Amino acid sequence: MNKMELNNLIETVYVGWRENTFAPYALGDGPIWRRPLVGLAAGDDPVFVRYKEVIGPFHWTPQEVWDAAHPGESLSGSALTVAVLCFPQAEETVADQASGGDTPAPRWVFARNSWNAVVKPFYASILAALARQGVRAVAVDQLPEFGLEPGGFAARWSHRHAAYAAGLGTFGLSDGFISRAGMAVRFITLILEGNWEADPRVSEDPHGWCLFFRSGSCKVCAARCPAGAITPRGHDKERCRAWLERCHALYRNTPGFDVNVEAGCGLCQAGVPCAKASPVK
Repeated sequence: MNKMELNNLIETVYVGWRENTFAPYALGDGPIWRRPLVGLAAGDDPVFVRYKEVIGPFHWTPQEVWDAAHPGESLSGSALTVAVLCFPQAEETVADQASGGDTPAPRWVFARNSWNAVVKPFYASILAALARQGVRAVAVDQLPEFGLEPGGFAARWSHRHAAYAAGLGTFGLSDGFISRAGMAVRFITLILEGNWEADPRVSEDPHGWCLFFRSGSCKVCAARCPAGAITPRGHDKERCRAWLERCHALYRNTPGFDVNVEAGCGLCQAGVPCAKASPVK
């Protein structure tokens, strides 16, 4: 399977993704997530080893992901490819989120809150489609070992850092990820057995598409954060977490809301210059 065939396979699975709709939440029958952008990185890219320093020693390399999924079967990173799929939010969702007040819009909340349930059948379909083509793959965040480190804010795999490695964009001041489709996005990562041509990184600076880091300008995301969790020093995750708990309380009694999953906030990802595209051309 070549790169074009891989992209076509992903497109076919996306088109058949019936669960990708707001209909169960009485918010229209349009898709929650638009067609994904796809980025590829080599499984032995040194950046994944460097992430153990940037994020923490607990962060997996692609080889460690494969080992977790296939105990006793050792594959080197050079035999693997990292595929990152970047799903942009529906345009109406981003517009609603930008025009609201200091609480997240219902469409945004349900897009976030339903993600785990909605993406699970997508994972099943794409893994099955790849298997039919003779390609073994691992869905990183579906592994039992995936999850936050006890008492921490970081998981054993960062989709955003994988997206940077795979050439999909760079980070912003808020810690969000600025892709070609902007910051209002969500990611999944697949570790594929085999080699596909890696996509070049868009910038050697991990903040290369953020206007603040380029010139000290913008900071609109900081102004939009009701928790005051974003400053020139970066993202205060404790403040952010406290605000997320308030958002959860606001929606917990709403029909269709899963109280066991975050409501999210995301006000820093809409109504900003990087919401729907990179502001750097």
